[in-house]
Amino acid sequence: MNVFVQTHGRYFFLSNAGPQLARAAQSHGLSRFFSRNVAIGKVMRDNWLVWNRIPRKARPLDTLKSMVFPFGGARRGLATHRDLGGSYGGGGGGGKWRQKFRWMWYIYRKPILFGTGVLAFNTFALPYLFQMPFMTPLKRHPREVVYGLIGINLGVFLMWQSRNARLLKYVTRYGLLYKDSNFNKWGMLGSAFSHQGFMHLFLNMFVLWNMGLPVAQMLGTAKFLEVYLDGAIMSSLLSILSPLMTGYRQLIPSLGASGAIFTVFGLLTYLQPNVQLAFMGIPIPMSGWAVFMSSFGINVAGMYFRWGAIDYAGHVGGSIVAIIWGSIIQKRIERLRQRRASWNW
Repeated sequence: MNVFVQTHGRYFFLSNAGPQLARAAQSHGLSRFFSRNVAIGKVMRDNWLVWNRIPRKARPLDTLKSMVFPFGGARRGLATHRDLGGSYGGGGGGGKWRQKFRWMWYIYRKPILFGTGVLAFNTFALPYLFQMPFMTPLKRHPREVVYGLIGINLGVFLMWQSRNARLLKYVTRYGLLYKDSNFNKWGMLGSAFSHQGFMHLFLNMFVLWNMGLPVAQMLGTAKFLEVYLDGAIMSSLLSILSPLMTGYRQLIPSLGASGAIFTVFGLLTYLQPNVQLAFMGIPIPMSGWAVFMSSFGINVAGMYFRWGAIDYAGHVGGSIVAIIWGSIIQKRIERLRQRRASWNW
């Protein structure tokens, strides 16, 4: 058998692989070709979010590493249609990018569609919901929505501390942001109200109480809740999509209101850039906007360099929402000032 493989193995495998596999083996070399995983539809359907890394070019040592370190070796990407010797749309670079886009869409379509749906609900349905008569008391007291958010977070925390199996099963299912085959779309929202540790809960709620109250007074109940939920859903979405930017996947479930908290924090400093902040009662010798941008830079660096078990991508997502909403609200304020100036004229 060894003599047969040495003398006829190359031609034996190529003759039975089909034209596409043969072209790929000839162009990439046998060691590179067999070190790649061929994209199998069933595997991707069953493990759609585990394979959340854009395939990279295989190296000759990948096969050796996978044999020596079967569980901790080099990450092996899925082979694309280009690796099989063909392309979509008649070949060329356009086919490669179209296939890559289709691959990404297949993997991430569920969180993208759900996130888009939540943003659409916040934009179009939430304002009308607050026009209902039973919402009038809440509209008159924007501070109450902040207390309500704190109460929800506290309630979910108590569910985590419960010994009731049904409650624990419920919060485990909907209170964690899974990034693998256990992904649940409602976890994109539920995880933003979920804390397992007391200090995690205390710090987030302390910041929400200090910064959320003035922001709610400035924006009003409906707009504040819209901004907060936008930050929550976008922080979860960017956490899921982060492998497209960083090139590696983090399959550990995440939870916490930090993404939405960064939205509130960033929006406050955007609208009042010179606000004075303090940490544990000690004034910070920087403007509020400078503190926020410093935290933004730290979160971006942490996302790429993997500093500790912190979901930096979620923080970045919430911060981006703050900048976008800050720009929109600032422009509306400027237009309103211009109109008032023209009326006075």
